[in-house]
Amino acid sequence: MITEATIADLDAICEIENLSFATPWSRASVLAHITADNAGYFVCKDGGILTGFIGLIYAADEGQITNIAVHPGFRRRKIGGVLLRHLLDFARDNNIIHLTLEVRVGNTAAVNLYKKHGFTAVGIRKGYYTDNGEDAIVMKL
Repeated sequence: MITEATIADLDAICEIENLSFATPWSRASVLAHITADNAGYFVCKDGGILTGFIGLIYAADEGQITNIAVHPGFRRRKIGGVLLRHLLDFARDNNIIHLTLEVRVGNTAAVNLYKKHGFTAVGIRKGYYTDNGEDAIVMKL
């Protein structure tokens, strides 16, 4: 089940954030994003357990996918794809035509997920990730 993220989901989102990223967002940053008026943040739950989340910040007809993560215990079950499709539907319903995101060059699974949903690489941000200096691929739909 996919629902809009709420403050009640904050602890679980932060847990997944910490398990998924070398430089996770702070609790305050996550809270600011899930409560922003110009955001679409969604969670996937299985039997009441939060298994993943995805977020978008937007203005007018442009949006930036800020993050997507699935709890390590629930990966490889197509949850990321379900979350991304839900976000794309939200974007379409809100007349958000242009979507962008950054993804680690080495994150083949994520790159392939985005390509499968129509995103194309449009550039590289050199040394984008501060934990190891890895480049980011900029993708656009």
